[in-house]
Amino acid sequence: MSDCAAGARAIVGVLCVAGMGCAPTAPPPPEPPLRLLVRSPVATLDPQLADDFTTSGLLGSIYEPLVELDDGLRPRPALAETWGTPTDSWWRFKLREGVRLHDGQVLTAARVVERLRTSRSGPGSRDAWKLLHVERFEASRPRYVEVLTRGPAPLLLAGLSQVLITGGKPEAAASAVGTGPYRVAAWDGARLSLRAFAGYRGTRPDFDAVEVWPLADGRARVAEVLAGRADIAEFPPPDTLAGARANPHAQVIAQPGLVLSLLGFRVAGTGAFADPIVRRAVAGLIDRERLVREAVAGFGRPAWQLAPRAAVGYFAAVRAPDLAPDAARAALRSLRPGGLRETLYHVDRDRGLALQLKQLLAGAGFELETVELTWPELDARLQRGEAPAWLMQFTFTSGDVADLLNDGLHSPTADGRFGSVNFSGLADPQLDALVEAAGAEMDHGLRLGLLERAVRRAMDSLAVVPLFEADTLYVTSRRVRLALDPSGKLRPHNVRRAPPAG
Repeated sequence: MSDCAAGARAIVGVLCVAGMGCAPTAPPPPEPPLRLLVRSPVATLDPQLADDFTTSGLLGSIYEPLVELDDGLRPRPALAETWGTPTDSWWRFKLREGVRLHDGQVLTAARVVERLRTSRSGPGSRDAWKLLHVERFEASRPRYVEVLTRGPAPLLLAGLSQVLITGGKPEAAASAVGTGPYRVAAWDGARLSLRAFAGYRGTRPDFDAVEVWPLADGRARVAEVLAGRADIAEFPPPDTLAGARANPHAQVIAQPGLVLSLLGFRVAGTGAFADPIVRRAVAGLIDRERLVREAVAGFGRPAWQLAPRAAVGYFAAVRAPDLAPDAARAALRSLRPGGLRETLYHVDRDRGLALQLKQLLAGAGFELETVELTWPELDARLQRGEAPAWLMQFTFTSGDVADLLNDGLHSPTADGRFGSVNFSGLADPQLDALVEAAGAEMDHGLRLGLLERAVRRAMDSLAVVPLFEADTLYVTSRRVRLALDPSGKLRPHNVRRAPPAG
């Protein structure tokens, strides 16, 4: 071979390396989407109609509030860059400049006010109680939102942090327009597809695409993650956690914080739990330490108060009741010699807990039938007032006991401002008055005094019995890292790509 030929071949080789004059290199395969498995269908894209834990978390990546709460539950800017209070009943919020909606339009105060008005008084709005002290909203200038309240409103910022602002009426994927880091790509009333929003003003999410699929069976959700077909399974049943921990491709995420596991009773009507003696006896049988150890594999802490320890409204002076199982069993047997019978409803996550309660009551001659439902089925039954007893987890999204007092224990009002999830039928005018007075008291010390009185009265009613502070649990693949909000909700834009192993 001549020197010229060898030199020519060397040049061609260099050009091939540089990508010149050779066959093109195949592009890398697209990264698979982030796959989330949830317990029930994503039934709405309208945040004012979404009151379940999962959907409200997902929608928090599509829409944003005026303000949000940081990890210490302190308000910080979101869509509003600043705010102030010219008077105790007048709040002024200044919007960030040039915030873009997913349809390319600029967010204005007029659009924010339109949405806030609908959230406060729209039909079926689950946001009404979060704005219970608001008199009216006004857009004074393109970037200024004025909020006038009926009087002092100490929880207004906490309430606004839970009200997500939409750019229109999100009745379908095409009209679900927000300002968040993800936009809606597809939605069929159950499954949800998200794509990163190129016009988002903040940090771009790690994953360009997110797929959310409903799967009612908790064990099946976990199995999909363990098999590598999904990245995140919410609400894993406690009996799946040991297997998930042992799997080299999975991990268990547990976050303590703002969730209480509650046993609720229907106190209205003629059922067994309408009798306060029955409720008190059942409460006296409950061994919370045992429940945490055996029913939830230690992922929780016993609770006796109506707020978790991290929330405003947890009072050290309110002591745990004495466990008196012998007296409780005697009280139940004396009520009906043939024994009592009633039904307890729950979801698959609480299967072990329901079984523990069934066994506890059986020893006192109380036959408790346990019925497992999907969350939509349980929610529908609770809304109709057709559950004598139920298990549920309540999330204190504002970090304040008022979340439960206002929404779950105050008598229901026609305007939806109070009692929208009062499933017990409790109606106590004195409790209502204390709750409303606390909601209007700006002095922190005086407000705490009112809250303590309300908490003690509500605890005496035994309409709901706290069992334990529940850790929020997820099983995930090892290719992701979760950054949960203070309430434990999963927002897709806070899911990070795990660094490479090694």
